[in-house]
Amino acid sequence: MRKILLTIAAFALLISGCARAPLSDSSEALISYEETLEINDDLGWNSLHAAIENLIKTWEKKNRDEMALRFGPHMVPASVYFAALEGLLLDLRLDRSGGRFVWSLLNNFDVYVVYGNEEPGDVLVTSYYDPIIKGSPFPTRKYSQAVYRKPKDLVTIRLDRYEETFPRAQWVIKAEQDLRGRVVRATNGGMKPPRIVPYYSRHEIDVDQKLGSQKLEIAYVDPVDSFVMQIQGAGTIHMTNGKKISLGYDGQNGHKYVALEKILAARIPKEAINMQAIENYLRSVPKTEAQESMDQNPSYVFFKKLDGPSKASFGSSLMPGRTIATDRGLFPKGTLAFLEFSEPRFVQEESGKIKRDEYGRPYTGSWVKKSRFVIDADTGGAIRGSGRLDLYWGKGRVAARVAGVMNQRGRLFYFVPKPSYIEALGRSSRLKND
Repeated sequence: MRKILLTIAAFALLISGCARAPLSDSSEALISYEETLEINDDLGWNSLHAAIENLIKTWEKKNRDEMALRFGPHMVPASVYFAALEGLLLDLRLDRSGGRFVWSLLNNFDVYVVYGNEEPGDVLVTSYYDPIIKGSPFPTRKYSQAVYRKPKDLVTIRLDRYEETFPRAQWVIKAEQDLRGRVVRATNGGMKPPRIVPYYSRHEIDVDQKLGSQKLEIAYVDPVDSFVMQIQGAGTIHMTNGKKISLGYDGQNGHKYVALEKILAARIPKEAINMQAIENYLRSVPKTEAQESMDQNPSYVFFKKLDGPSKASFGSSLMPGRTIATDRGLFPKGTLAFLEFSEPRFVQEESGKIKRDEYGRPYTGSWVKKSRFVIDADTGGAIRGSGRLDLYWGKGRVAARVAGVMNQRGRLFYFVPKPSYIEALGRSSRLKND
């Protein structure tokens, strides 16, 4: 794959050596970038064509005239950004080498880098995937944990709507983060009005069986498989009756996500802990002890059946290696970005199997630098801040193996239509309407 150099003018980056101020507002989440950005899409231009085409089809279903996208200090009408995506897709169709596509980015877009962690652009790149697990249509000793649909009594409080009405209100929680709960009504015939309380925690759902009366069960699976699938937000269940059920994210109980890395720090060395080590630990201890550990993360995910492939929160299909999840309060969903990161290469035994350590983690022999265009279309409970990114890797064991070890530094960039290009798109739109 040939490399194409892309140079964009902007302002200088922060002075090295100075402590960085914390990000105070979403308008600071992206910074104009001035350097030579080396573009090399390791998945190929045909793959990118499919990803942008998939994204455009999703945008077509949305009310773009009433939407705007925030790119740091800039607000771009969704209808304008949609037109820009259509232009980029046409460039790829006319020139499969990618040259025309990159030329359009050079001339019609500005490059912005994320605020990041220690320096602009710096992000921690982790990965997620769709587990493929086994299950049963009814509870058994092995498949004892229900996978639930979204409860009917789960209510959502949109704090951003309150902020529109009460702009001076001092919210403890940011307006981008919705509150979830359930309505409790007086049962003794008293005059007390209904009230909203936090929704059930993981322990209340799994152990106390608080959802048992609502008949929300989709299937029954192994408790650890259920826990892992909730962390990933989607999955496929191969049922004992031969059926396959594809599941997608359909809601969360509103409790804070607590990573088990911290909970199990006394049992698994810090340098050895990752998702695979955690899963192996949970399977190695008695079920009650495993449940006690999982209960430390009160966050709970509800699912819905899917007719097709897994979807990102934006509504587009998840594209292996292309879809990313970021903080939805800081970065615009349904947009094109560029990612630089490192991909693992595993050590194989003579038999061809991947060599693993005492914690069940595959040995990583080396890390290979990669770069590609990605689609920001998803979010996640643990993906918070300007320096976090989750890259979707695909389905099954191979994807799980890579996702389990991904914990590398990378750089993330976004492309913002230039004002002159926005004006040209506006003129073109008016001409079409006339």
